[in-house]
Amino acid sequence: MSQSVQNTTSSSAVAEESEKLSILQRFKRTYKRHGKILVGVHIVTSLVWYGSFYLTLSSGFDLPGFLESVDWSERVVKPFGNIGIEVSLEKIEKFVNVMKTSGSYAGAYLMYKIATPARYTVTLGGTNLVIRYLRKSGVMPAVKDVDRLGHLMKESRSEFETRMKKRMALERGR
Repeated sequence: MSQSVQNTTSSSAVAEESEKLSILQRFKRTYKRHGKILVGVHIVTSLVWYGSFYLTLSSGFDLPGFLESVDWSERVVKPFGNIGIEVSLEKIEKFVNVMKTSGSYAGAYLMYKIATPARYTVTLGGTNLVIRYLRKSGVMPAVKDVDRLGHLMKESRSEFETRMKKRMALERGR
């Protein structure tokens, strides 16, 4: 098998594996592999997310007004109703009132929590960029060929072929 075919096979297998995992599962998998880097990137990105939300609200941005102007209540209620979850307009109005009366810290925290899926996605992307940079600069060792998915698949295939040849030889010997 040529090198380009192996790379295509291994990259497509990695892509299929990643597509099957949710954001949270990919986050946990990355934590197991690159814990210290992930934690550092997550802290930095979390500070940026929270800080940007806080600055937006403290600079006078009217989030409740914005939500009302884009008919937020209707956009939130419809999708949940379509999948069988009931969200009352009273709860949404209560949320908007809390946003009006709470300070910038509470509003920023609420927006921070709502943005969790996007925050995790950015953290995973940032972690991959940092790992690539560290590998290129020589601070972090490159992945050994033995640990690459393509090598593992090749190894498994050769083991499978060996076992099949033994079975075939046993069958012929009977």
